[in-house]
Amino acid sequence: RTTPSVVAYQEDGEILVETGDHNDPRPFIVETSDGSMRALGTRFLVRREDDGTLLSVLQSAVAAHAQRDDREQILREGQQMLMTRDGLGPMLALKPGADAWTQGMLVVDNARLADLVAELGRYRPGYLGVAPDIAELRITGSFPLADTDLALQALLPTLPVQIQQRTRWWVTVSEKTVD
Repeated sequence: RTTPSVVAYQEDGEILVETGDHNDPRPFIVETSDGSMRALGTRFLVRREDDGTLLSVLQSAVAAHAQRDDREQILREGQQMLMTRDGLGPMLALKPGADAWTQGMLVVDNARLADLVAELGRYRPGYLGVAPDIAELRITGSFPLADTDLALQALLPTLPVQIQQRTRWWVTVSEKTVD
């Protein structure tokens, strides 16, 4: 058995993995509580979600293995899937801009406003929420992650929303009121 060159254990968040030497016989493995992912000379994203681990292959291929399942599945460039402890979900097409966060941007295409706000909330301290009555509004665009206040301001010209800032650390996106 070959000794892994690296075993990375991820508990939370998202990582970009880019392996170098394709001739190295030692595997590069990322492990989460849901299972393991073995690089096959590649570039990929691993993101912990509430309901599992999302694996997104940007280049080459990755072998995925759920913790409680004996099967291994190979994902190729442009594919992604959600892995849970009990198994591997369906193979899906990689979403455009999946790795834009590595360049400081968040790219969404017809995303729920609630999902956009939740993602922006990962990049700022405090509470960032959205009122339930507008959570299902849809948005497409690119938003800067280094300045989430600017990203929120970009919503104002296109959606019927307002930004309510109770304090610097408590911000809510709500329905625009008519004065």
